Amino acid sequence: MTEAVELSASEVSPGVLHAAVMDAFSDYIIHFDIPFEMWPHLVSRQNFDMENSIVLVVDEEVVAFCFASHVRPQQNGIRLATLGVVKKSRRHGYAARLLDIFIQRATKRNLDFVEMECFAQNDKAMRLYESRGFISVCPLYGYEADPLDSEISQPFCTPEVLDEATAFFELDHHPSSKDLPLQVLPVILRVSTVPLTYWKLQNAFLAFSSDENTSQLRISCLVDFSPSLEDAELLINELRRQFPLYKCSVPQIQREDIGGKALENTGFSQMSEGAKTPRPRRYRPKKPVETIEAPELQVNTAIASNTPPKSTPRKKYNRNKSKSPNDVDKLGVRMQQLSPIEPDDIVEMRKNRATQLIKKREYHQQQMEERKKREKAQELIIKRVEEETVNKLVRAEVMFTLFQEHNQQKAKPISPNADVHEETYPFGFNPASLSPDVLFPRIKRWEDQLKKLCQRGSYQVNGHNDQERGIACIREACRDSYMELLLHHTEISKKMDVNERLWMNWYREIDSVQSTFREASGQHDTLSLMSARDNLTVLLAKCTSFYNKLLLNLKTLSPSSATTYSIHLSMVALGDLARYSQNLQPKSQRNWNIAASHYRNALMQLPSNGKVFNQLALLSLHQGNTFEACYLYCRSLACTTPFCARENLMTALGKAYDVAKKQTNMPFATLSDALNSFQTRFLACMSVLYTGIDVVRHESDFVKCLDALISVSKFITSSSDEMENVKLVLIQSIVFSIFSVHNTQVSIGLPEIQEPHFDTEWKPWRDNEVVHVALRFCFRLCSLLLDSIAQQSSESVLNTVLPAINIFLDWLRSHTWFMDFENDAVVEFQQHLVQSLSLMRSKRDEQLNDQWDGHRPSLSEDLDLRGFLPYANVLIRRFSCDANIQNGSTHHNIPTISIRIARLFGFADCATTLGWMPYDAVSTLAPRLTCEPVISDRLCPHCSNSIMSSTCEFCGYDSNEGEKDEEQSPVQSPVQSPVQSPPTGRRGGLLSGVQLNVPKPAPKRSTKTRTRAVVEFGGLSYASPNDPKCLIVVDAANVAMRHGLNKRFSCKGIRLVFDYYLARGHKVIAFLPDYLLTYESVGAQKRMAGIGFDVNPSKLPDDVALLQSMVLEGTIIATPPQDYDDSYCIQYAGHHDGCVVTNDLFRDHVEGMNASGQKKAAMRQWLAAHRISFTWVGDEFFPNPDFRFPAPNTACLQE
Repeated sequence: MTEAVELSASEVSPGVLHAAVMDAFSDYIIHFDIPFEMWPHLVSRQNFDMENSIVLVVDEEVVAFCFASHVRPQQNGIRLATLGVVKKSRRHGYAARLLDIFIQRATKRNLDFVEMECFAQNDKAMRLYESRGFISVCPLYGYEADPLDSEISQPFCTPEVLDEATAFFELDHHPSSKDLPLQVLPVILRVSTVPLTYWKLQNAFLAFSSDENTSQLRISCLVDFSPSLEDAELLINELRRQFPLYKCSVPQIQREDIGGKALENTGFSQMSEGAKTPRPRRYRPKKPVETIEAPELQVNTAIASNTPPKSTPRKKYNRNKSKSPNDVDKLGVRMQQLSPIEPDDIVEMRKNRATQLIKKREYHQQQMEERKKREKAQELIIKRVEEETVNKLVRAEVMFTLFQEHNQQKAKPISPNADVHEETYPFGFNPASLSPDVLFPRIKRWEDQLKKLCQRGSYQVNGHNDQERGIACIREACRDSYMELLLHHTEISKKMDVNERLWMNWYREIDSVQSTFREASGQHDTLSLMSARDNLTVLLAKCTSFYNKLLLNLKTLSPSSATTYSIHLSMVALGDLARYSQNLQPKSQRNWNIAASHYRNALMQLPSNGKVFNQLALLSLHQGNTFEACYLYCRSLACTTPFCARENLMTALGKAYDVAKKQTNMPFATLSDALNSFQTRFLACMSVLYTGIDVVRHESDFVKCLDALISVSKFITSSSDEMENVKLVLIQSIVFSIFSVHNTQVSIGLPEIQEPHFDTEWKPWRDNEVVHVALRFCFRLCSLLLDSIAQQSSESVLNTVLPAINIFLDWLRSHTWFMDFENDAVVEFQQHLVQSLSLMRSKRDEQLNDQWDGHRPSLSEDLDLRGFLPYANVLIRRFSCDANIQNGSTHHNIPTISIRIARLFGFADCATTLGWMPYDAVSTLAPRLTCEPVISDRLCPHCSNSIMSSTCEFCGYDSNEGEKDEEQSPVQSPVQSPVQSPPTGRRGGLLSGVQLNVPKPAPKRSTKTRTRAVVEFGGLSYASPNDPKCLIVVDAANVAMRHGLNKRFSCKGIRLVFDYYLARGHKVIAFLPDYLLTYESVGAQKRMAGIGFDVNPSKLPDDVALLQSMVLEGTIIATPPQDYDDSYCIQYAGHHDGCVVTNDLFRDHVEGMNASGQKKAAMRQWLAAHRISFTWVGDEFFPNPDFRFPAPNTACLQE
């Protein structure tokens, strides 16, 4: 027989240990069946010390095990937690050998004792332990009690409710805690899976949990060190008063002398000897301590004898039994000392208690009924979803297959590799060189066939194997066709969502195998589980190989938007596959770096997809990095294609706030500790700003966060090895703070929020206190970072701190209206900025500037901030396009520190020009730029549009002409030129340097111009009676979404607008894409939304029949699906001198015009005169009351 090898339990995999334990305890006295998912919880609950635990291995199989756990920190001992031998290896002396080894190791470690617990019925184990010198200490019992059937007549008490930390501290430091069982100590209680409540009354301590669904009350710890146990009885009676309908139980860990008698006196009964779960016993050392000569160790704990100690006879508790006079007197005196209660109060309390008992019974009954209703509703929902899922296609229904159905009737090409199943399955299909007109109808037919095959429970061709071969063949043909389309027809593939269809083809197969794996996990069938795990692993590997091959081929194509989109989605798919693969590993062995790498590579291709940021946030939570997860959640909300991660962010911030409340102010020994404290307190501040509730009352949280940042700045030195991590945390903090400023204005991520104001001013911010708190916090953060530069301005420190500072300054430079914010924090920030500029004057490169001309060199932080909408305007002005950001860092040899310093001075120069910073403080630091700096937007005095130069590109008005007229006027403007020294008094604002007193030129009017009509609030007249009955072109999609509150496409709204203008004598017409007018295409979009895809509501009209009826009337005209329907609206209205009913400003239409600036300005003027804005009051259409129809035959567009 092979010799057994001793190993540490830490050297054996958890799965092998779990299998050995389950085998050894399969025929134990009690039922012991723990799934593998609960194994980590068992290890933590029993406080296993894997390093000191021993495992015997024979022929690479575990035959016996002995788990150790520490007893208490203040005692020099060890606990034998579990000892077992697998069934096929028993009667070989492995248990005795393990026990001897365990005692010998404890002797070498100079431990004082070994202790353990054993069931009294386990005769073999008891004989073994007694042979090694173990002695019995005390028995342990379990108790139970049924719900109350009458009111308790014992006196009331008011227990002290303790928090977890206080309860554990008092229990650990009690002088008699060394005599308590391990299961009632904090080392076990703190890993409880259910929340515990802690009560204390004089010398008694109680910990319990309650389950409202099952009406179960479990007492985890009852301790009373006084001999009388009166305090324990009072606690138990009060507990039963508060939970009269609950069944109570105490696990078999209760000593009689420290609480067991109190349980018996209050109506609890001991668990019987013949019960399924036997009564365990606890063993501690007797005095004097016996010594074992061989192992030279004092064995302080031992096993009981074969005959279990005589148990206390079970007795029925009589609550009406009167106590002796002496007991009554003692109890009365004690109650008077605790809380004297008047007789009338007792009567009133009993009445209230009876009323409360009735209410609790009613509430309990109501909860049970509601739970049944919820369960029934959930079952119906699950059934409906399952039925709908069976009938859903892979992705979008291809529109032009409706026009290519005749291709399905053509004869199929005969493949040389075809067999007898060619008519049913596409064996040997090769999609190479086939056109999309041929591939799409075949793919649709194969998908329908695949859906039918997967729905059938039994399908026979020539057996079950033929069916599986056929399904695999169809899937392979579809995937090859998708790859052919992606590689050779990129634009059509993007338009037809081929990438999504390909992923869903794989995902359906993966999901079916995952379902099999989950079912096998629930059945605890090892063979089925291993088979399902292997199948899923092979499928994931196959899918990963497919996408890697596709990705390599896509990278060889010429760059285009469609190719970039396909590469992006392929990388996202690889990230999802890597995440699925790691879910098959034990939690302690999971590595999320591969999935994170794929997601980050996908963002390099397309940084505007919020879903990818959300996936990265989930990986950060798996790794325990809450700070980075919250940052990524905010990035997922602030991008072009946002992901609905608002609830996820709120949950993470709420947990971080709870952690921050438990932190204490203490000096930090290392940079890592200080940085962790800052991250936690920063998230607490973000939680306060995100909720926006009682922000001013939480001012202390912001102060603590700033103090933590000061602690971090003390560790920032040129010799620190953690500078990159500090730089990343500071950048993420500033970006998160900027996001919080925008979120305090409008709640980003809510469906009803359509304009998040990332690059436009939210007018009410000046009177909003929460926005002020967020701005003040941002300025103070940057002030502290600037102060760290003043303390040490080495290149390493500058490269760590300047990126975060410059990000905030660039954001402020592009959102100049926030410069109007006046606060002490702003003044402090300006002072620190001037001080830092003076220190860095010698480091500045005089030849380098930071003009936003679209050709500036980029840095690593610019690459990371792509897709962040509050910063998008900065990147556009500085680099003009995304390619310049990605390639800018490789096209110059300028040191990064010089670029960062130049950006700092660039902001100072711009702030001085705007009058935000004093001119004298900055002008002496460096010579002024010879060219005019970039000034933020100002308003045209004529049309009030934002302009960047003297000539307005909207209306053509030249503001310089007005200034010349003003100079000739004897009245001088009080506003000085921005080129001169700004006044030292009140600083300028957004419009400093703009001549606001310019006389408005009289517009040239036609001789047919009408006077403004008097508004009449009755009848059909809302304008002048002489208004022409011009053509009305309705932007149908805009009207429908506005009527549906931007959540649904309301066809009724279009009909109401038609009726409104038809009743007033106008001709009305609208344009809609034809895919909104057919049941097939709309149904396909609805099915996609049903299976979880993010489908825009503007593609889901709620009444196609109504739209089709308006098409027959001639009021709605269908446009080709690939065309831009707004262009049809504008051009038709322009040719027929009509007006457009819409709230759309058509900026994308104007910017997309291939015309000169004058023509674009003319288009803007025409749109401003012919666009009728509107709103809805319920179902009442309400156009802009200030709109006046232009004169007839004016401003018509030319062809």
